[in-house]
Amino acid sequence: GDLVGSPKQTRVPVSACENIPDCELTDAEVGLLGWFLSDGTLNKSTRAVEFSQAAHQPQIKHLRECLEQSGLRWGESEAAHELRPTTTMVRFYVSHGEPRRLTDRHLHGWSHRLAPWIDRQMTPAYERLSSRQFEVMLHALHLGNGTKHKPEDWTQRSYHISIGDTKQAQRLQALG
Repeated sequence: GDLVGSPKQTRVPVSACENIPDCELTDAEVGLLGWFLSDGTLNKSTRAVEFSQAAHQPQIKHLRECLEQSGLRWGESEAAHELRPTTTMVRFYVSHGEPRRLTDRHLHGWSHRLAPWIDRQMTPAYERLSSRQFEVMLHALHLGNGTKHKPEDWTQRSYHISIGDTKQAQRLQALG
């Protein structure tokens, strides 16, 4: 109201960058959050976090690396795609709680460190990601739900991510 009719020009910023230090999560865990937001589900009966990818997709390597480096107890299985029997699907699962086998005691379930983050609506915990960590998460989200067309004479400068959940898309935009 004070600016109306004022002879001085005023700048009103519409966005800003916040300098937030890295939160307690490793890059592998942050990458898994991106995978969860794109291709992850929470199994209601086992409470395991699950991911599915076609075995022939090159980005499956990134998902597997995140799982291997995360310190989480995880496993994988293969099965034919329900609608395309010639396509092999790989299902990865991450346990909820602590491992029961003595050989896995050095690992932990997703609830140990990721419980505040495992929500497709992107809880306020996501606000603790630094800019660098946000980029790690966004890269994994892109691998799961992004357009990956790469002509030889083209340099990628942005991500094109498909999100069907309006709230999730708005939250991602706000965090960006």
